[in-house]
Amino acid sequence: MIGVFGGKEYRYQYPNGHKVEYTILMFDCIIQSGTLNPLDSETAELRYFSLEQMPELALPYPKHLFSKDEKTEAYFQWKDDYLKNLM
Repeated sequence: MIGVFGGKEYRYQYPNGHKVEYTILMFDCIIQSGTLNPLDSETAELRYFSLEQMPELALPYPKHLFSKDEKTEAYFQWKDDYLKNLM
């Protein structure tokens, strides 16, 4: 696991008005075999990108998590405001 994040920044409204909020667990994976093949009609195209050629994403994933630099610990999105209303 290389990252865990979610909250207000990961809310998204689809063109049809549906709203979602994602909690994201991001993993570092190694491609061993297979081909890119869409599983449903929502996917128009699948490709791999270098970090420099990666297009903007709909949600604000921390771009540094996509680099090949050695990662020693997972990134956890945190804001002290998360605790503000708990007490």
